[in-house]
Amino acid sequence: MSPQTTPVTLEAVTRKIQRIEEAQAIQNLISLETYLFEAREHEKRFALFAQKTPGLTVELSGRGVFEGVESARRTIVDTEKMFDESHGRAMRTTYADVQFPCDAAGRLDTQLTGTPMIEVAGDLETARAMWIMLSAWTTTMEGTWGAPEARWAWNKAAADFVKEDGEWRFWHYVRNPIFMTEYTQSWVDRSLKAPRMPQQMHFDMHGAQPDRLPSKQYSPYSITRAPSLFPPPPEPYETFADVEPYSY
Repeated sequence: MSPQTTPVTLEAVTRKIQRIEEAQAIQNLISLETYLFEAREHEKRFALFAQKTPGLTVELSGRGVFEGVESARRTIVDTEKMFDESHGRAMRTTYADVQFPCDAAGRLDTQLTGTPMIEVAGDLETARAMWIMLSAWTTTMEGTWGAPEARWAWNKAAADFVKEDGEWRFWHYVRNPIFMTEYTQSWVDRSLKAPRMPQQMHFDMHGAQPDRLPSKQYSPYSITRAPSLFPPPPEPYETFADVEPYSY
C-alpha cells in the first residue's frame, strides 16, 4: 500500500506561486535600494520605506534608531545630502582648478548584495529578509580628510517588510558593518586601533541625533569576538505577531 499523501489543491499551488513571486519582489526592492543609494537618489530611495504603516524604524551603520517617517527622513535623505555637500566642498578645496558639476561628483558608494534569505509570511501581509553587503566607496569630508580615499566594508543587513498600496516597503531596517577600513589596510589592523563608536563619529560630523541608541548593535570584527549567528536568519512564519522585529 502506498503511503497516504496530502492532495495537492489549486489553492495551495496558487498560494505557493504567489509567495515565490512576492519573494522575488522583495529581492528587487533590496537591489533597487542599493542602486538608488549609489546614484545618490535620496528622495527616490526614501520612497521605498513605509510611509503609512506605524512603527517605521531605520538603523544605519550604528547611527542610532530613527523612528517614524520624519525621523527616518533625517538619516536617509538629510544626512546623506549633508555628506554630499561636505564632500563637494572638500573636493573643490583639494582640486581648486577642477570644475565639478555637482557636490557628489567624484563620490562612489556602491554596494554588492548577496546571500539573501527571504521569508514571506503565510498571510502574505509581511516579509522578512537578511543579507550581506560588500561596500566600496571613495569619498572625502570637509575638515576630515584631504584627497579622496578608497575604503571598503562588509555589512550585515536585516529588514522586515510591509505592503502599502500593493507594493512592498522597508518597515524595520537595520544595517551595520562587520568591518570598515581603508582599502590598503587589513580589517585585523583596523580592529586593533579600537576606533570610536560609529554613532559618536556621526554626531561629531553632522549632529543628526537619533531618537535613541541602536537596539541591535552588531559587534564589528575583533580578534577577541567569537563568530555568532546574529541576527538570526528569518524562518517560516504565519503572521508578524509570531516573530520579533529586526529593529524596534
